[in-house]
Amino acid sequence: MKIAVIGSGAWATALAHVFSTNSHQVVLVGRDEKSYDSVRNVNLKYFPDFVLSPFVSFSTKLDSSLRDADAILFCVPSKAYRENAREVALLLDH
Repeated sequence: MKIAVIGSGAWATALAHVFSTNSHQVVLVGRDEKSYDSVRNVNLKYFPDFVLSPFVSFSTKLDSSLRDADAILFCVPSKAYRENAREVALLLDH
């Protein structure tokens, strides 16, 4: 199962880790690529000492992250939820 997690904060990263332990492919979709070390597979901002599963990846590209996703999980602050939902809806309509 491919899961797109919208957001890359602590909660999003923790949930991505849980899903990955069940062999799901998970992509964290964030806005700041500097907060994630793709070589080490580490969320530098929230879990700098925790290496995530190889089933977890990071992207700033929402459109490609949603492609072929079986599930979409929103893990963004409530003030950003509407904006993110609109962006996702526009991409899913195509």
